[in-house]
Amino acid sequence: MTDDPWHWVETTGLGGRPTALVETDDGYLAAVGGALWHSPDGLSWLEDDTEGLPDGDITALGWIHDDPPVTLAFVHGHGLFRNAGDGWEPPSVPPDSPLLTALNPRAIPVPMNFAADANRPGTAWMAAVGGLFHTTDGGRTWASVPALADAGFNLLFTGVAARGDDIAATAFRPAGVLPGAYADLFTAGIFRSTDGGETWFQGDPAQLTRYPTDVAFDPNGNAWVSTQDAGLLHETGTGWITLGGPADQLALEWTRGGVNLATGRQGVWRYQATGWTQAGSGPIAAIAGDHALTDDGGHWALTAGPGSVADPRGGATVHVALSMHVNLYHSYRGDTPDDDGYGLDLDVMRTTLSWLETHPEVHADWDMDNAWSTDDWLQTDGSDVLAAIQARVADGRDDVRLMSWNNGAMPAHTREEFDESIRRAWASNLALFDEVVPGVQPQECMFTPEHVDWYVDQGIEWITLFNSATPFTALRNEITLPSSVWNNPVIIATDSAAMTLVPVYHHGDLLNHGGLVGWVTALHEAAVDDQLLVIHFDADAESWERFDLELDAVADLEFVRFTTIQDYLDSHPAAVTIPAPLDMADGTGDGMQSWAEKQFNQEIATGIAQARTLAEQAAALAGDDEEVVELLDEAMEPRLLSLSTTHFGLAAPTLHPDRVDRAREYVADAIAAATAAWNVADSRRPVAPGTIEITETRGAAGPALVEATVAVPAASWTDPATVVIRDPQGDVVPAAVTAVTDGDPVLVDLAWVATVEPRSTTTLTWSVESAEAAAAPGVDPAPLHDDLGLVAPFTECGGVTGTARSLGQSPVTVDPLGVMATQEDHWALPVCTDEGSVTWTRRVFAGLPGVVVEVEATLPALSDSDADRFESVALSPIACDGDADLLTWRTMGGATPTRAVRQGVPTWNGQVVDGWVILQCADGRVHAVSHRVTERTSLGFAPVRTTGEDALLAPLGTLWGPAPLHEARRTGGHGMGDVVTEIVGSQFRPAAPDWAGRSIRFRLWGSADDGDPPEEGTLDLFAHPPLVRVGEFAE
Repeated sequence: MTDDPWHWVETTGLGGRPTALVETDDGYLAAVGGALWHSPDGLSWLEDDTEGLPDGDITALGWIHDDPPVTLAFVHGHGLFRNAGDGWEPPSVPPDSPLLTALNPRAIPVPMNFAADANRPGTAWMAAVGGLFHTTDGGRTWASVPALADAGFNLLFTGVAARGDDIAATAFRPAGVLPGAYADLFTAGIFRSTDGGETWFQGDPAQLTRYPTDVAFDPNGNAWVSTQDAGLLHETGTGWITLGGPADQLALEWTRGGVNLATGRQGVWRYQATGWTQAGSGPIAAIAGDHALTDDGGHWALTAGPGSVADPRGGATVHVALSMHVNLYHSYRGDTPDDDGYGLDLDVMRTTLSWLETHPEVHADWDMDNAWSTDDWLQTDGSDVLAAIQARVADGRDDVRLMSWNNGAMPAHTREEFDESIRRAWASNLALFDEVVPGVQPQECMFTPEHVDWYVDQGIEWITLFNSATPFTALRNEITLPSSVWNNPVIIATDSAAMTLVPVYHHGDLLNHGGLVGWVTALHEAAVDDQLLVIHFDADAESWERFDLELDAVADLEFVRFTTIQDYLDSHPAAVTIPAPLDMADGTGDGMQSWAEKQFNQEIATGIAQARTLAEQAAALAGDDEEVVELLDEAMEPRLLSLSTTHFGLAAPTLHPDRVDRAREYVADAIAAATAAWNVADSRRPVAPGTIEITETRGAAGPALVEATVAVPAASWTDPATVVIRDPQGDVVPAAVTAVTDGDPVLVDLAWVATVEPRSTTTLTWSVESAEAAAAPGVDPAPLHDDLGLVAPFTECGGVTGTARSLGQSPVTVDPLGVMATQEDHWALPVCTDEGSVTWTRRVFAGLPGVVVEVEATLPALSDSDADRFESVALSPIACDGDADLLTWRTMGGATPTRAVRQGVPTWNGQVVDGWVILQCADGRVHAVSHRVTERTSLGFAPVRTTGEDALLAPLGTLWGPAPLHEARRTGGHGMGDVVTEIVGSQFRPAAPDWAGRSIRFRLWGSADDGDPPEEGTLDLFAHPPLVRVGEFAE
């Protein structure tokens, strides 16, 4: 180790958000998102070629000494690629881990680090989540290292170093966040070989660290290991010693006779014979050789000369709150008190309560659904668990805050439904506990800005939402919190209200930060002011079972205090205000996909829309009638129960049979109850014979496509008769006859366009007359070819796109009265190794802008192997010519926000949409699309894709792709949690298999124009057409 001083200096930055850096034979190669940059000296950069790499973030880079040399790149969600100077290509035999595949059939090894030896051309090692891998042919073929078992078992490799026959590798051993049965599964954290990997031994018999992050050799062949929980470790001839340093060590390099360290929050450090020096602050994204890149694109270079002695630690007190989310009603388990149902929840909660009792200094926060958990199963099979929580709350050790009465998908609630769910939650919790704090944890972190006002009106002062750097998150990719509130409360505000937001994290984040001990120590060192670390997770998560190991690891840290969230807020009010974040949920793709894109999701959402529409119509017809009011009150409960998130996901691609049955039962009850109210309301306002009554119930105005069926006695229906409709002035209202069903009476289906006013009723007359009595307005069929911007339907299977093959287009037909023009398109749709069919029936109507598209499809049942590969279904995709810029939609509260479209994502379904969206493309073209919600709808009906050449919208479809990268380095983490959470999370599966063997039908309306979009009222009136009631035939 050198006595010659070297230190870090800040130089011209690369810009962007770097994700990887590697030293090459002729300089450095850096990744910034999906781009590559090359530099001869680490100071000046030129963009490098990425031809052959798929779209996606490059998260790891490697270099193999060979002739020619080989560059390695791992593209998030796609895999490993190599470039020997003639372009990027995948290995012929990529790394493979059967154990990962057993956990998740879609999982592939994800590299954390590479190592190569200049004296062994073509040879390299890869430390990955999934194992340690080796290549001897320049990365063409990779093999796992089987002899590792001699030293111990691990899958969570973080670093590797090679120097001749000496090989060292590091891996995490996160015992405290593994299920109890697997707490000791990973038996070694430092692996060593002295014979080129033929045999291995445990490099750290004393097991000084559970969270080693990287390893390097010095010229003497001794290993140096960076850790997140034990400081810098150095291998000597007689064992290991710890040299301290920062707590949040993420990566290291041996260079210039010393060790360079990248940290999570404390800049870049160096250790050499003269001691520690430090430069900068904040996260270091990547380090290689003499250069380090900061998370915001800055650059540090190692330079000769003395540097600044490491700054004294920040000294913050870290307050830790543990938060348990109780929901015994699961999508992937049933309704029995055993491991197939909620029995597992109760067992885990009993274990948690047991170790809480052995750690009296530790507090817990609880949020619970009421309909199934607190008001039912916790009072029967879990009475001991409930009693224990009640005792802890009564003693002042724990707090209870709200979730929602029905563990509801809250953005999918109307204001009336939302208020009733929260009112019931207050009542249930107050009946069971002496005190309930004024906080809320929305089920699945589902949130929309309207909720700030709504929660405040219900007496709720603060909310917890995930800021996790994993795929199970909410805030992370929606809003960038100031670093001062990563671990402190912040005020979120709308124009009319404000509440406190507390960012929370979960067990996946502990993997990013070196366990609880590593995280609190890093916070203590990096901050001066008090910090709040809330670890919040499902109470049934088996990762709570040995969490006492995490608590034991911090027991002697004087700067740690345990608290409840409310106690911390009482003494630490939020000092920073930010705008309320936009819609969010913690599902696949950081949005609503987990609850919106399965076929069963759409079945249940449609039933809820039908029940809600019947209730709204009943209230509009006779909302002041006592019997109707009573029946509407009764109809609310089954609708709230239907709105449980559990009836939609997280499970993918299918739900537990108990859940399917219960969901259908609740929806049927909701429809039946609303129908009873509607029938009474209808009887209070009968429609006169020979009339048609049109009632607008929602406050929309504009042209509406109105549809009705009239019953005509057979004796009165003689050819060429037709149904003639007249307005109050006696003028004919042209209506197209869309179908005639023979019988007695004859049923005649009619469609026409009516102009409606908000919350108004118009009475028309109808009669059977000669066809010549009806006016012929002369519909213009030209908009049929506008197509909303439709492109060919497609599916995706195993990463391969199957684009529909056109089977032809029918001639344009116009009804005899010139009201409606129709044309059909027929498609053969590839579905893995089989084929389905799609028909588009496009219609334009006189008086209605845009085009109506009826989509009918049949998808084949699939073999198990095809079903496992089935990924995406887009039956009516709408594409921009290039990128998309803005998205506007209607919320369940009636707001119409506009936001920027997330770029570079293969799937994004971030909004709960009530009826319609408007997509604005970068070229100025505007696509507006609405759908009939009582025919088919979804909690999130408009998934978006912004990868590839053209952005597209897939109304009532499902799109699959890699989860977004969550950039753990941005908030000081390692990144392991981002990878592991996606592997073990059962929700991270495509929804498409649930479409196999199904018949689908839905209707869209809209337009694609270069100018302004249609009026919002017109969009809403297609989604929610006015109530049409038809009187009997009048002679």
